[in-house]
Amino acid sequence: MARWQRIAQKLRKRANELRMLAARLRSRAVEHRIRAWTLAKEARSSREHQDAASLRDERATADRARADAHKRAVQAHARRLTAKAERKLVETGSINAEDRNRYADERDRAADERDRAADQRARDAEQYEEHLEEREDITRRREHLADQRDEAGDHRDEAADHRDQVSSHRDDAGDERDHAADQREAAEDQRDEEDPERLTTDKCEPVVDQPRRVGDGPTDR
Repeated sequence: MARWQRIAQKLRKRANELRMLAARLRSRAVEHRIRAWTLAKEARSSREHQDAASLRDERATADRARADAHKRAVQAHARRLTAKAERKLVETGSINAEDRNRYADERDRAADERDRAADQRARDAEQYEEHLEEREDITRRREHLADQRDEAGDHRDEAADHRDQVSSHRDDAGDERDHAADQREAAEDQRDEEDPERLTTDKCEPVVDQPRRVGDGPTDR
């Protein structure tokens, strides 16, 4: 009897150790999940800052292109005013038509070159705007996917926490069972100590045929 009690105690002790180890592993898993969530959040924040800086640079480039286009428009207007003033000078005889035409040709060639460069910059600005819109759309989609991943991660963490709670309840129930078994064994040991004859009585073999006493039946004389 004592041998089986020792074996049962060893098994319960081993079960307690395994439950404690499982609890530590669950706690470590929770720490790893929290760490992974923190790192993912930091990485996402870093990407958002980088994207914001890149978008600011592209917006600044587009703003410069628009400013250049406005500057070219002002210069074109100034050239028109200059040509109008020169025509007035020709009409009044202040300069001759040949000089006026030569100046006008040189000015037109320079204006054409500036216009070609301006058109190229305008096209570049439009491409920047399109690229900027694409980047913003990609950023929005990436943020949406990140939100979905975070939500899925939260669901996984909640499920893991629920599993941990169930395991903890199961471990608590096992501890209670072991404690009750220990109490029963302690009570049995105490009864055995108080009544030593109980052990010998429990081990006695049952008697198959008992001798009759006097007066028990008709066989008595």
